[in-house]
Amino acid sequence: MDTDGRSFYRLLHCVQLQGPTLFVCKDTAGGVFGAFAGGSWGEPRTTAFGGARDSFLFRLEPEIGFHWATGEDT
Repeated sequence: MDTDGRSFYRLLHCVQLQGPTLFVCKDTAGGVFGAFAGGSWGEPRTTAFGGARDSFLFRLEPEIGFHWATGEDT
């Protein structure tokens, strides 16, 4: 998905119920970041997003960062 303007909800539609997912993105400033979801994505909710405890967000550039899911909706 290297085209600007793609919808996040379109992305969710493509990965829904497909098992574990790894996203890696590079922004126009050279930042590299991503996310891992250890289980299948369910139906999109309109008010909040959350993740299972085996899900995490990460950043590789400009510096390495890592954040585990809390399992709570926020």
